[in-house]
Amino acid sequence: MSNSNKDLFDRWRDATSIKDEDDLPKRAKKILYRVLGILLIIIFSPLILLILLFAMLATV
Repeated sequence: MSNSNKDLFDRWRDATSIKDEDDLPKRAKKILYRVLGILLIIIFSPLILLILLFAMLATV
């Protein structure tokens, strides 16, 4: 894995990992980041699959 990807995943993990010393607004923000990430995956995965499907059908 390249350094840029490792840095990106490390930053994402740091942004979403909840620590005991985090105050309530910071915890809420981290939970919001997790929820938004999951929603983006749920929304865009089928769209990407549909685009690929139509691209495959267009080449037939």
